[in-house]
Amino acid sequence: MIVVIIVNLSTGLCVLCEDYASGPVRLTVVSFFSFVISYPNTFARKTIGFLVFKSFGQSVMSVDATSRATRKSLQPEVGLHSDATTTSAGEHPHLANQPYEENSAAPGEEALYTEEVRESSAVEFQLSDRLTLSERVRIPSGGQIALSPPYKCSAQVTLLDGECEMFGANLTPGKVYEFIYPQRSVMASFAGCQVFVRKSGYIEPTTVILGDPYPDMVGWIHAVLEEQRLRAEASQQYLRGPAIMVTGPMDSAKSSTCRTLLQYAIAAGWHPTFVDLDAGQQGISLPGMFSMAIMDSSTEAHPERGAMTQRYVLPLGKINMNDDTLLCRQQGECLAKEVQRSLDKARHLESSGVIINTAGWIDRHGFISLTEFAEIFHVNLILVMDDAHLGHRFKKWIAETEQDIEILYCHKPVSLALRTIEARRDYRDHVVKSAFCLPDGSPTQWTIVPLNKLIFYQIASFHNVELRNGKKIAVCNQVSGPSTNLSRVLAISSATTLECDVKSFRVLGFAVLLRFSTPANQAWIVSTMDLNRVRGQVILLRTEVMAGGIRHLYPKEELFAEPVPTTRTPAKPFRYPVNQVHHGGGY
Repeated sequence: MIVVIIVNLSTGLCVLCEDYASGPVRLTVVSFFSFVISYPNTFARKTIGFLVFKSFGQSVMSVDATSRATRKSLQPEVGLHSDATTTSAGEHPHLANQPYEENSAAPGEEALYTEEVRESSAVEFQLSDRLTLSERVRIPSGGQIALSPPYKCSAQVTLLDGECEMFGANLTPGKVYEFIYPQRSVMASFAGCQVFVRKSGYIEPTTVILGDPYPDMVGWIHAVLEEQRLRAEASQQYLRGPAIMVTGPMDSAKSSTCRTLLQYAIAAGWHPTFVDLDAGQQGISLPGMFSMAIMDSSTEAHPERGAMTQRYVLPLGKINMNDDTLLCRQQGECLAKEVQRSLDKARHLESSGVIINTAGWIDRHGFISLTEFAEIFHVNLILVMDDAHLGHRFKKWIAETEQDIEILYCHKPVSLALRTIEARRDYRDHVVKSAFCLPDGSPTQWTIVPLNKLIFYQIASFHNVELRNGKKIAVCNQVSGPSTNLSRVLAISSATTLECDVKSFRVLGFAVLLRFSTPANQAWIVSTMDLNRVRGQVILLRTEVMAGGIRHLYPKEELFAEPVPTTRTPAKPFRYPVNQVHHGGGY
């Protein structure tokens, strides 16, 4: 008997199911294909998949797929093997005691997948309100798997036996690693391992990829860096460790390569300095910033960003660095000075070297900025990811300027797929939401701050401003009002006055303006630090990163409720004149 299930893979809901199983039925996947439906002029998208099974030896009854109560009462679990059972996330460790058999398929069953996927076993499908797929996957030596959950879906991975690494860090056996859209990851094994994968919301089987040269190439690059670190540590004279800048187009695994090289260095006992110049997809701070951090294995590792300490963040305010190339250079110079001050504090930090991540901005202006960053940070190695033409441009520039820089080349992982514009936007929203929410996903409590205590400020290298009399002047920074900064990520500057170069001061934290009332002199703000404890005025730097999803987490009846009156007498509200321009600092 053939069972056909039509699934909306974007939401994970079963939209049509004929011959729905009334109990456990052994099924074999016959075919699977899907297509994407896009709606013009909107961000809506829908992926429809057709999953065809072949059943063995059990009667099948028809059930209305739209009846949620019927599905809950039946709670069917269908698997490829009769001994397959549904396993929750907390029960994963007991699977490590079960030995893996190479030929675990039931006698007489046909092969499930192609040569690359034949290592998967114990696959089970649970058809309920939300589709789930659980499978035990064996990764052979030199193999890897990629997890990229679709929209509103998630995946969990547990290492059962063997050794497996993710971005250079070894997975802990029995620990559940969860990836929620738009997160994605690649797990590789050099000695072979077995993992338990549980997917929620989509049922695409996991593919084992063999023969990808990326892991070996990254290991070779680490060996080059390790040789330079040992040489710098053993030198009697002042000798700096390696300074490598990772470049390449968008979605060429620049960030993943940096994280892998950082984890390899930490495992070898080093404390490298990580510099992130990718303002759109930040790995240390929130988008719209330039940042640096020292990697330290003694600190608790962030699930996405690793173990970092001594973070130093400078404001940029831009996502598209092409909007203000001069500001990018100025902020890069300020960050390079801070990196050098940090390296001068300890010889071990100097020997550990610097790893620099860059944006996928490699056009004419982007390439010029990359060469400027290479000179500012005194780079001696440039790693080009998956773009031979970019490597030839760097070689030509090195020959013309007589720079002492070596060019390295690396392929991107085969399993790495290109991200859409919507996926990039969703990832930025995910990072912003993670900064202003508790570990359980609930939002932090907002606070009420006097409005006249806040100064909304926009930094720039220079831009033209038209005054009321029609004249245009070139200015670098500008004071703005609260109305143009609602639901926007604002950087809390460490500067205490506008009579200085504000953009050269580090960022202390971030805030989102949820609501304000000028007559009451009150501003409703959610922030990563308590602004009421800050003496004097607080300078909030405007960014292009929107945080509308943060405001939607708070109920309107709670956010717009009348606040409890305070005993303090409200100060006179600070008035923002139209088109007021501040000329101080940063020319």
